[in-house]
Amino acid sequence: MILDTHVHSAGISLCSSLSVEELADIKKSRGYDGVILTNHCQAWYESVKDLKKWAEDFLAEYERGKRRADKIGLKMFLGIEVTVTVPEYADYLLYGATEEFIKKTAGLCFGSQSDMYRACRDYGVFMVQAHPFRGKIRPQDPAYLDGIEINCQPADVVLADKSAEFAKENGLTVTCGTDFHHSAMKDYGGMIVPDGINSAESFADYLRKTDYTEVFFGGEIRKYKNYGKSQI
Repeated sequence: MILDTHVHSAGISLCSSLSVEELADIKKSRGYDGVILTNHCQAWYESVKDLKKWAEDFLAEYERGKRRADKIGLKMFLGIEVTVTVPEYADYLLYGATEEFIKKTAGLCFGSQSDMYRACRDYGVFMVQAHPFRGKIRPQDPAYLDGIEINCQPADVVLADKSAEFAKENGLTVTCGTDFHHSAMKDYGGMIVPDGINSAESFADYLRKTDYTEVFFGGEIRKYKNYGKSQI
């Protein structure tokens, strides 16, 4: 199964120009079997002033997307990208999120990396730092990470080897996604995973247990040893 693990829709992510239905249609037309909808949770969004309503809207956007995805034969799983600024500014992709997790942890963007990691552990969620070398961003404390992303945006994908090396040095898992926001973004990449993955939780479980992750970007397929497996 060809899976894009990092996509955004305009109903929640203000930086996206695509409705969640358009997003599903485009990804299906480009040959993907599934996507993980990782809309943003950021402290400066006006919407997070009311966390209960934010969580309801966040989940409603996912349900809309899943209805469209189911109709066209695309798998869509629930995920989230949370931004925190403690100890430093960084973005984190959370895989294995459930409705309960979204509702109970809606304020994660106001905490720290370690706060989020502990919440993820409590709920069985797999925490990956997104685009870890983008601009002035740098990899954060690996003690509070499960994985590190190879991001397919042009300025990020050239740093793929740095992400892989960081994973090896720190006992982490490598993931890959496109950070898709707009129809004009043509970058093709993601992960190749077993067909039997049918939920956010089963994807997170796969990341914990697989011996290798298989990713594709830049016209090639790569396999990375899962150094995080030994940390469980």
